[in-house]
Amino acid sequence: DWMAKMIDFSRFVDIGNPVTNLAHQDVKTCLLNSKAAEVIQLVLEGYNRIPVTDDKTHYHGMIKAIDVLDFLGGGPKYSKFLSGRMNAKAEHIMETSAEAVTPKHTAAKVLDGMKKRNLDSCPLLVGKKFSALVSEASFVHRVRGRTGIKVSEAMVHKPMIAKEHMPVAD
Repeated sequence: DWMAKMIDFSRFVDIGNPVTNLAHQDVKTCLLNSKAAEVIQLVLEGYNRIPVTDDKTHYHGMIKAIDVLDFLGGGPKYSKFLSGRMNAKAEHIMETSAEAVTPKHTAAKVLDGMKKRNLDSCPLLVGKKFSALVSEASFVHRVRGRTGIKVSEAMVHKPMIAKEHMPVAD
């Protein structure tokens, strides 16, 4: 059972070091007043987490692909789409509940917090300014297949398959 082989990240990452050593610096951001069309284009280009800042790089929230689906008709943000269409602002799509970390946080503290709160990412802030992004990939990339766990042991065996005629909300 793969769960019995849970990864000890301390074998691959110096978890006592500042989280800045793991954080992704090269992150695509958008402004609060960016249009929905611009945000959707970023998601289509493969950016799954888009920090939202003001023109002084102060962090205000995060847009994930699921937020875009919500906005386009899969959830409560759809009302913002109806009122602004593709000209609606990023601030109407973003979530503000992300838990920020600072350069003082250790990798161990951030990893523990992400696991306990079931978070996939945390913005790294210096003061109020967005600096980088810490995600599950920040840790996983350090492991690079050296776990001894096979894909067949961890994969979902019966994934849900959506048919093309199904509404996104289903």
